[in-house]
Amino acid sequence: MQVAFIGSTQQDLRDYRQAAREVCERARLSAIGMESFATQDAPAKEACRAELAKAHVYIGIYAHRYGYIPEGDQKSITEWEFEWAH
Repeated sequence: MQVAFIGSTQQDLRDYRQAAREVCERARLSAIGMESFATQDAPAKEACRAELAKAHVYIGIYAHRYGYIPEGDQKSITEWEFEWAH
């Protein structure tokens, strides 16, 4: 089965991520995103990159927030997702 990674900021775009998941289901894509891997032991950035590597499609949903910036980093995880997806 093809896998779609849904990337976005967490706090403000829950409804949009849910809508994207529903579209993926109708398209017979397995959707993964932060809800799928929030409980991993790895730091958020590494967990995100590992999950994104499993995806065939990247769906980026962006709005007003920049997103979480890991300590010592210059970019948000959402920006990293976008770069890794290229």
